[in-house]
Amino acid sequence: AGEGPAPTIFVPHGGPHASCLSAWIMSVAYITSLGINVVQVNYRGSLGFGETALQTLPGNVGTNDVSDMLAAVDAAVDMGVAKEGALAVVG
Repeated sequence: AGEGPAPTIFVPHGGPHASCLSAWIMSVAYITSLGINVVQVNYRGSLGFGETALQTLPGNVGTNDVSDMLAAVDAAVDMGVAKEGALAVVG
């Protein structure tokens, strides 16, 4: 891996009742081998974060998840991991 910020792809999971797993994923391994970061985001309401997190969803789908995705982008740029101007969100 190189030093400094790199192009970064942010991937939310499908859902809302799902989550990104910490597991080896061939497509992620390939993309990272090209020097591109992949950030998988478990936003509010993702499975595994309890009933309170799940109850934030009613009336907020498309709001909380998008806000959390943008917060992940900001955090990755602020930490010097993601290269501003070379970001993508897919999903």
